Parts: sequence; C-alpha cells; structure tokens
Amino acid sequence: MSVFPANISDTVVCTILDLLLPLFLRYAGTREDACLVVFDLLIEQKPQTNEELGLIAEIIGFRYKALGLIRDSEHPDVPLATVLQLTKTANALRRNEAAAQRKLDALRRSRLAEQSTVQAVEAEPPQAEPVQPAQSVPAEAPPSAAATPPRTTGIHTRLQTMVDELTDPGDPAHTADISNDLAALRHDLLGTAPHALNGTASPPHQPY
Repeated sequence: MSVFPANISDTVVCTILDLLLPLFLRYAGTREDACLVVFDLLIEQKPQTNEELGLIAEIIGFRYKALGLIRDSEHPDVPLATVLQLTKTANALRRNEAAAQRKLDALRRSRLAEQSTVQAVEAEPPQAEPVQPAQSVPAEAPPSAAATPPRTTGIHTRLQTMVDELTDPGDPAHTADISNDLAALRHDLLGTAPHALNGTASPPHQPY
C-alpha cells in the first residue's frame, strides 16, 4: 500500500479493495489476482487524498457494475421486462459514474489551483523595506527680537527708576538719587567708571 501517498489511510485502501474485488474475482480466478487488478485501476488515476481515492473507487464500481448489467441483459433467456430493468439500472449507474468523475475533476482543479497559489507566493521576492525619508534637522530659530539682553534690561530698569523719581521732584533725596542713576547709566552705556553728578563723590586724590 506504499504505492499511495502517505496521507491516504491504509484502512480506506483496504475497504475499497474489499468492495471492488467481487467485480473482478469471477474472471481473475484468485483473490490475489483480483487485488492486483484493483490496485492497477486505482494507481492509474493517481489519487492524492482519501476523498480522491473514494471518488475513483466510485467511478470504477459504477462503470464495471453497469457493464456487468449490460452483459446480463444480453442473455437470450432473460425476459424483456428484465432486460428493460437491467438497461435502466445500467444507465443510472453510468450517470452516477459521470457525476463522480465531474466531482473528482473539480476537486483536482481546486487542489492544483491552491498549490499554484502557494508556489506563486513562495516564488515572490521578499518585499523591500520602505526607505524612511531623512528627517531634516530644524534650523535654529533666530533670536527673538522680544528677547532683551541682560545689559539692555538693566538700562531699561535704571531709566524706569529715574522716571519714577522725576515724577516726585519735591523729595530732596531724589536729586542725589537721580544723579547717581545717571552716572550708573553712563557706565552701562559707555563702560566708564560711575561718578556721582551731584558733587557728593570726592575727586581722586592728587599728589603734591
């Protein structure tokens, strides 16, 4: 039974042999010879599955049974009514054989199409990985005009302080404060050493 594919059950093969042997035993002479005949008929159809093997067995059984009925109907001693009945049964068997053949052909076409699809998928080259576009490094934003350097911020603060002091000129202490602020502002702008403008700061000592 190793002549069949491994996926075909030995039990299915033995059952089919047992069912078909009576059709050939009469002329084969021995069971072994009849078994060889059935094997040849099954192998000739190249079954690939248990279902295909069963359909092939149906085709063989319907065909040879119908031929046997046709032979019996030709016997001269058979009444006409029996001949008609045998012929009718033989025709039904032949129709069953044709139906089994169509089903077998459709099953094989489906199996071959599935195999072709699998082979086509396996033969396709692997898909290339999509190339990710290089991410551009964002250019550094120019310094915002709203961002004020620390030095400018200090000058602005001094100017604001002076404006606040000038709004109250009646306070005698503001005169000296304004003078000192002007000296500090000149230092911020020109980078020179601050000197009070109200005369309170003593000039540098001159040697004799």
